[in-house]
Amino acid sequence: KELKQLDDYEIHGDTLVSDLADDDLIESYKDYLRDVAGVQNKTADKRLSILNMMFYVAKKRKHLDIKFSCERYNVDSGNIHYLTDQEEKQVLDTFKLLGKGDHWEVAQVLLDKGCRQDDLWRITERCIDWDRKYPTVFIKASKNGKDRTLKITERCLPIFKRRMTGNPSMRLFPFNNDWMRNGWKTMKEKLGRTEGWYTPHILRHTCGSRLAQENMSAKYIQDYLGHKSIQATFRYMHLATDNLDACVDVLNKRNGSVTVKTDNGALQNLQLTQQQLSEVAKLISSFNTNQSKDTKDIVSDKETVNL
Repeated sequence: KELKQLDDYEIHGDTLVSDLADDDLIESYKDYLRDVAGVQNKTADKRLSILNMMFYVAKKRKHLDIKFSCERYNVDSGNIHYLTDQEEKQVLDTFKLLGKGDHWEVAQVLLDKGCRQDDLWRITERCIDWDRKYPTVFIKASKNGKDRTLKITERCLPIFKRRMTGNPSMRLFPFNNDWMRNGWKTMKEKLGRTEGWYTPHILRHTCGSRLAQENMSAKYIQDYLGHKSIQATFRYMHLATDNLDACVDVLNKRNGSVTVKTDNGALQNLQLTQQQLSEVAKLISSFNTNQSKDTKDIVSDKETVNL
């Protein structure tokens, strides 16, 4: 409907997707969205994403003989909303208060796995590998995501174990988006939250935001969340406020400089000598060669490095 507004092109209901795959047409459409329709970049990106999906499907079905995609605005990362630790506690506590145990469990898994809801609903018992030292879950990605195998977090392990029945084809979370949306709406009303962005998808954003805040690399976050494009991951990276400081810390360590706390809690930079570096290396090596021993015993067996 909106593409019809462009005077320079003959566009109608029977227009071929191949005719839409034109750089000039797409740029005119973007100008129309900004100057005529007056929509925000975030909304424009959603509509351009729809066009990109049309091009992808057309290419896959051989209706389009070229690979074509719209360049989106890549909305400013400030549009990312996520839950604070206190807000997460409010969500989980309210689900329990309302007697919605399944929603309580699903919310925790979405927070820790960072997957989309559709990805979670498809997880079956055969997707869980209990034979590994640290059990993992295989997530078959939906939309434009990537498949991935993730270690199960400590708080989610009891949830996965409790839902096992012994049937490999049984879904661990036999729910759907409507079920989640209805439960979320009840919880949201109980908390008095009215923001339009306060949806179940915020759980995925919270996972990505927390990884960024802990200075995980963009590549690691991309793989963990299953982003097909690194551009989607970059939306979180502005939250890694100390990432440049971390770069300096790496260089300091390479140069033999370390930061320690004094008795009054203040931070102090120290420069290690080669002998001290050697002692530290030996101590670290002892941990690697004595993994079967208790950590406290290993420390007590070694002489303290004198800084």
